[in-house]
Amino acid sequence: MARTTPLKIVIAYDSYTDGIRAWELSERLASRFRDDCGVERDLWKFDSLRDPSAQVRQASLAAVTQADLVMIAAGGLEDLPADVQVWIESWPPRRGRPWAALVASVGTEAQSSAGLSPMSIYLRQRAEDAGMEFFSNENNRPVAPRAYPRQERVMQEECATPSANDYGRQEPGL
Repeated sequence: MARTTPLKIVIAYDSYTDGIRAWELSERLASRFRDDCGVERDLWKFDSLRDPSAQVRQASLAAVTQADLVMIAAGGLEDLPADVQVWIESWPPRRGRPWAALVASVGTEAQSSAGLSPMSIYLRQRAEDAGMEFFSNENNRPVAPRAYPRQERVMQEECATPSANDYGRQEPGL
């Protein structure tokens, strides 16, 4: 059955610089799929994930549940903030989503470190627990689904029609 919905990318980011880096990465990924199906992006600044309102929490969890690709962007040299980890650990099970990926987008200092950053180690474990693929931009590790040709082919086959809106929502709540 052909996919009737766009490729959905959720980006959760710490700083403006982290958000730009993740956006640019998502743009490169989107360019691979935009002609086959639309692409929607949903951006969540870490500060918005700290919002105690149930409406914001439900919206962020719904976005992640529906996403094909979830990107977490931060400096990477330190652990993610505790409240962001709580948000990640509260993600509902991915029922009915055959393939999804979790991407760690770390800053340049973490990219050049000898091993995986604490953020990437944490996210790799979360991805494994959730049955998601994991990618990181550290040490030239692959960050794009093209490292897994079978999943890329499946995603392309599922895409049926281009979306009139290539970019989806730009900010939470819009």
